[in-house]
Amino acid sequence: MFEVGEYYIHERIGKGAQGEVFLGSHKKTGASVAVKVCRKKRNEENGKDDAAELLKEAAVLSSLEHSHIIRMLDVFETKKRVIVVMEYAAKGDLGNYIKQKGRLTWKKAIHIFKQLIRAVSYFHSCNIIHRDLVRFYSFPHKASLSS
Repeated sequence: MFEVGEYYIHERIGKGAQGEVFLGSHKKTGASVAVKVCRKKRNEENGKDDAAELLKEAAVLSSLEHSHIIRMLDVFETKKRVIVVMEYAAKGDLGNYIKQKGRLTWKKAIHIFKQLIRAVSYFHSCNIIHRDLVRFYSFPHKASLSS
């Protein structure tokens, strides 16, 4: 376990193209958080600094507050890494949910689709166009998977 800011960082719960994701907890409240740790590097394809892109995205997302969008809680930058603290989606992402439950009923699929549309509509109301909805196919603890 290690610490960053007001958070304890526990075990690794995922790994993606941009870095690793750890389960963490707030030091004072004990609330669970997801902590994304990304190494700073230059993107070979477009020559852009990945860290700069992540920091820009975090700045935009930290201002958003919607029940179907994972909230950014904090961002830290070191010489080698960018660390993003987010709400922890205790119920996992949509892909894992479907793997566990199998084929969705029509009623359940409509319910989830409505949540996604509400989130996208909120983005648009904030003048944000998101081209990669995959990372928002998550369900924070306050979103409902029941119909």
